[in-house]
Amino acid sequence: MEEKRRPVVAGRTLQRQINAKSALNRMRHDAVTISDIISELHLSRPAAGDIVAELVEDGWAVESTPDSPSLMGRPAKTYQFNTNQGFIMGVDVGAHTLRIQICNLNGQPLAEHEASLAPTQSRDERLETTFREIDTLLQGMDIPPAAIWSIGVASPGVLREGTVTFYGGPDMPGWVGTDLAAAFEQKYDTAVQVEGDSALGALGEVWQSNSPVDEDLVFILAGYRVGLGIVMDGRLVRGYRGAAGLIGEMPELGWSRLDSYPDIKTMLDTEGDIQEQTDLDKYCSDLALGIRAIALTLDPRIIVIGGGIGQGGPAIIRRLTENLAGKLVSDPILRTSELGDRGVLHGAVKLALIDIDQTVFDVDIPASKAR
Repeated sequence: MEEKRRPVVAGRTLQRQINAKSALNRMRHDAVTISDIISELHLSRPAAGDIVAELVEDGWAVESTPDSPSLMGRPAKTYQFNTNQGFIMGVDVGAHTLRIQICNLNGQPLAEHEASLAPTQSRDERLETTFREIDTLLQGMDIPPAAIWSIGVASPGVLREGTVTFYGGPDMPGWVGTDLAAAFEQKYDTAVQVEGDSALGALGEVWQSNSPVDEDLVFILAGYRVGLGIVMDGRLVRGYRGAAGLIGEMPELGWSRLDSYPDIKTMLDTEGDIQEQTDLDKYCSDLALGIRAIALTLDPRIIVIGGGIGQGGPAIIRRLTENLAGKLVSDPILRTSELGDRGVLHGAVKLALIDIDQTVFDVDIPASKAR
């Protein structure tokens, strides 16, 4: 990967680089003045001015206009992070749907695209379609691939070191064994982070939900198939081989039957049916059995139902609550996702943003200097 793809915040000395990164991180949250930098970093005015000047010269910062004029003469110059210095991308490659989102370096969406995929597509066909759709989106935005600093990729199945090691679905032939990280790196010559779609659904929920979200959360991605993402103490739980949460592989829980039901939209459209036992009732009954196992094992504060079935809202929660009544030791908050079918995509973007935070904007202090 070429150095120009991931620019380094400059500094003539280690301390100068630390100060420059600290100033830039402050600008990422709000516009600042030279006086703000002096106060927060305890620098002299000349030193603070030099750092800001270097950040502007290198394209990291831009001078911004104050929101309101000063009553005390000419207002002080303010500076903010240049969010379009580079870009990040989230990609959700599913069996039926491809979703792509381009964001600036603060994770703010700039463009989004969705395309249909055939579940019977071969691995090569799926990747070719994915890359073609990405290229079309980038061309339409006039963004060269070299401007993408990091890509977060979501995929069904278990992933380890960027490779799909397990997929339990009947579709996506040849997907197991696909080195997604290598494929994207070879195509776009940039940093690539890859994670399972259920895990990224949980990450997206923690990041983007408007409702209060606890650090202990389970996300159930339920649609054509069912997956599980776990966040405990604010961190994704992956397990030793990346296979944490595969309770759906236990036939006793009935989750393997869920892909035999009618498609989600059809089931949700039956809400007005007066039949006592509908396909949706049965689906939720099977889903609730697995939720009970999850709740008794992990004791999460919040369980979020995402994916296609999560779009059923109150109708889904009512059925699940009825099935779980009196069967749990504690009562976790049970709700559907506010992100619809885009939670996984948000998680993929967040994965890329975490990479940027840790590699470009971190304030790295060697151990010998930190003591």
